[in-house]
Amino acid sequence: MAESHNGDTKDRIIEVATKLFSEKGYDGAKMNEIAKETEINKASIYYYFPTKQSILDHIIESFFSDIMRISSDTILESIRRMVETGKLDIFPDRMSFAAEDDLISFRKDMTKYYKSLAEYMLGNRLVLHIILSEALRDGEHKATLFRFFLMAHSDKGNPLFADISLAGSGSNYGRDIVFRKFFFSLMPMINFAVFYDDYKTVSGMSDDEMLNAYLRSLHVSAAPYILGREVIIDASGDID
Repeated sequence: MAESHNGDTKDRIIEVATKLFSEKGYDGAKMNEIAKETEINKASIYYYFPTKQSILDHIIESFFSDIMRISSDTILESIRRMVETGKLDIFPDRMSFAAEDDLISFRKDMTKYYKSLAEYMLGNRLVLHIILSEALRDGEHKATLFRFFLMAHSDKGNPLFADISLAGSGSNYGRDIVFRKFFFSLMPMINFAVFYDDYKTVSGMSDDEMLNAYLRSLHVSAAPYILGREVIIDASGDID
């Protein structure tokens, strides 16, 4: 029972701190306010989190840990499985599928992945609001936003890239690929989640309509990169 109670207390601190950080910014939210709103005395809060910074660190680390888990699961269950069964070859500039049905299956898996990722971000949009707000106001924690950049980078420290490499693929993310993934894949998803409530209010769209419109937009954006049974992942070159 004590362990469960301790978990509830810690979760309550995180919940309230996330709300206050989102509303007032990290600098604007005070430990006294967190204690007052949680109805937990400051001594107890400091037992779990020795500093306000440690609360924010926990929020951010938990968020990115879940994002990486969702992404890694998709790679292991879809991409790696297709590579290992000979249905997919990944080259530095393209993904080549053995049959059209394999490409169709892959696109369905990717739709499920982006739906799961979008739903997670929507469920944690206050965390995204903190990350984006700190970046826009040139806050102390502005660099946190660029942890999304690391998710798109083919660095040995990126577990997502390591999972693909374990499948025996020849993939390597060039600068153009990383640029496109960050600004035209990850950032639009972040904006979708952060401005979701405001857009829903203005547009009058339902939750299902919002999510389906987002997923349809992804399909439209991906269409130019699909040629036959191949998906182009590096279309680098100068624009005349």
